[in-house]
Amino acid sequence: MKKLLFFFVMLTIVTFSQEKVDVSPKFYGFIRGWHQTDFSKNQGAFSMKEARLGIRGNVNETFSYKLLTDFARFNAGVAAKNEVISYTDSTGAKKTKSVTTSVSAGITDLMVDAEVTFTPVKYFSITAGQFVIPFGLENQKGNADIDFVNRTLLYAVVTPELRDMGVMASYSATVPFGYNFKAGVYNGSGQNKAETDLSNNFSIRAGVQPLAGLGFSASFYNGRLNNNKTNIIGVSADVSAFDFTFAGEFAHRNTDTGAKEYVSSGFYGYGYYDYAISNSMLTHILPGARFESVEPNDGVAKDGYGRLALGVTLQFAKMNYAKFRINFETYTYENTSSDSINRLVLEFLARY
Repeated sequence: MKKLLFFFVMLTIVTFSQEKVDVSPKFYGFIRGWHQTDFSKNQGAFSMKEARLGIRGNVNETFSYKLLTDFARFNAGVAAKNEVISYTDSTGAKKTKSVTTSVSAGITDLMVDAEVTFTPVKYFSITAGQFVIPFGLENQKGNADIDFVNRTLLYAVVTPELRDMGVMASYSATVPFGYNFKAGVYNGSGQNKAETDLSNNFSIRAGVQPLAGLGFSASFYNGRLNNNKTNIIGVSADVSAFDFTFAGEFAHRNTDTGAKEYVSSGFYGYGYYDYAISNSMLTHILPGARFESVEPNDGVAKDGYGRLALGVTLQFAKMNYAKFRINFETYTYENTSSDSINRLVLEFLARY
């Protein structure tokens, strides 16, 4: 009887000592509406860049979930063809990168993130499903949080898919200084794609913040991409002080096709100033500039190119919840015979 009573007392203590969590689901997302003018072709068009809707929440004290979809993919058929870049890929083949002008999509094509996270102890978690891989600096930011309307060329040419299916372990802490560590194993096929070569890729990212506003990170990716052995390393740094923010990243990729090895590399650097406005509907004005350069294949002469972006972001209401962005982009090519690209992008972004 005493043992039974002791058991019920201990069970009661454990039950009431657990931290109470809100298990109600939370909706979130953002919408990005564009108008883009291509001065090199004297053309312009409206497009719905993204229309994302997600739901996330807690199951209990240790399990949480997240599901994110993008309904703009059904509307991709009216998207402006806003980018045409010729480059040589890791196999030596000449290719052209462009925005899709027609598409058919199923329900699974709408899925962006679908993940379950287990947090057995504070600061440590395990995530399974489809999610952003732990590589790079900008890759860790959502499309509503990046500082320019377009992501950098680095992720289009050098680094792997932004998302993949797999499992990831994460650990982060703030003592004695800020640091985080993530490691994951993935199919290597990318977002919403089935495994094709029955092998697994892995990625590791470590970040430190020795001082407030100062961060460094290093990343490593290994596996098979497009059935080729691939190793990618990346380093980044970012600093924020006196209302200025500067960030930069470099990545180096080795691709082995079995017959030949190719090297790709790229970098970017940007900065912006955050001018805050009090007692106004317009809360922040953020002018900035970004320069980037990529070398898709070091075995091909004059295939590198770069891009300069100049922009200003106007923020309304709460920070990051409503933006109007103006970006001008111009491309430069090592091969002077390539067609120039100069374009202006106007974007309204609402986040909820």
